[in-house]
Amino acid sequence: MKRAQVPWANRREIGRFRGFWRTFTRVTFRPRVFARAVGQPVDLKEAKRFRRLVVIVLWLTLVVTAWGLSLPETLIDRLDDLDLIDDVYWDRIALGWRVALGAIASGLLVAWLYVCTGVHTYFFHPRARPVERQNRAVALSYYACAPLLWLPVAAGLLAVGLKLQLWSESYPGIFELELVGLIIALLSAAPLVLGVLEFWWVTSQLAVHAAGRGLGGRLAVMAVQPLVCLASVVVAGIVLPLCVAYAWLLLTSF
Repeated sequence: MKRAQVPWANRREIGRFRGFWRTFTRVTFRPRVFARAVGQPVDLKEAKRFRRLVVIVLWLTLVVTAWGLSLPETLIDRLDDLDLIDDVYWDRIALGWRVALGAIASGLLVAWLYVCTGVHTYFFHPRARPVERQNRAVALSYYACAPLLWLPVAAGLLAVGLKLQLWSESYPGIFELELVGLIIALLSAAPLVLGVLEFWWVTSQLAVHAAGRGLGGRLAVMAVQPLVCLASVVVAGIVLPLCVAYAWLLLTSF
């Protein structure tokens, strides 16, 4: 049986990690070569599984980073400073309510990740192409989210940098430790920006070489994708506080 050109589809033969890693490197660094897979059958379910795994990795990275940086506690302190929340009432809230609020935030985060990693797929089925070619291009488009896996690298560098900053407070005489921590923390922005830009670039490359989009279609993908992602951030930034405020009013009305 002939192997598929997408390494992820051959993971049963080459191993799950190797298939995942090879797919990441091929999509990220050789998108034009990866686009040639459109000439063979591409399994849509396998593509969705790869995207789902990427979303899970990104979700875990964001959640662990948020808790590691004490962002939830910082939010509560900020609300307390604005007299929008009382520590006494917050301590009385049952654990179930806290879990519910966390579930709401996690659900919105997952929805946002799915929007960001899937909005470009609507540009991968031009009517001028045969239906079979459209289906293959759409399946390949789900792999375009691979460059976003640079995000865990950024989170790891940020964690190391902040940890060194904390250690420098315990050992104030070691100035180099604080400086190294600051440099590493600043360097964490590099893989983050790299991943976002590569995701944007790979999407446009696959739109041209897999879906056969022209200049207009390519520009449309490059323009719509970041706009939708930013708009979803705004929506999540409005919906989440409203949900938390509504839940808080219910809790304090008892």
